[in-house]
Amino acid sequence: MRAPLILILVAISLFSVPPSYGADDAIEREAKKIFGSVMSPFCPGRLLNDCPSGSAHELKEKIKTKLRNGAPTAQVEEELYQIYGEEVRATPRFSEFGMAAWLAPPLILFLGVGLVFWWLRRTRGASVEVKLPDLDPETIRRIESEMR
Repeated sequence: MRAPLILILVAISLFSVPPSYGADDAIEREAKKIFGSVMSPFCPGRLLNDCPSGSAHELKEKIKTKLRNGAPTAQVEEELYQIYGEEVRATPRFSEFGMAAWLAPPLILFLGVGLVFWWLRRTRGASVEVKLPDLDPETIRRIESEMR
């Protein structure tokens, strides 16, 4: 009788204590956000998070150090854009050329859907006339009655 009671008490104590996240966990989460929103200047076409180069590893450590020293995430990202240029921005800004990158896909989708609907409406009323081979009138009448 004591063993189940002890197991229940242990389970309650394990699940009732909320997990505590330290400052290092918060810094890691912020750093991972930055790594996922910045292209790597060392591995073309890859996010900083996915770049295996040693230089990328050093840059990740520098970013974590800045965050540990209290720099806000936005400031760290802006410093990266100033050093490496706007090319490292994973998603374009909603201004200038970046606006075209944000607006073009939905516009093209909208126009494509409109074109499909226009084509369907245009071709819906078209009928196909079937030319039967020379058959006797009784066979033709039977075929036409079955087609209706």
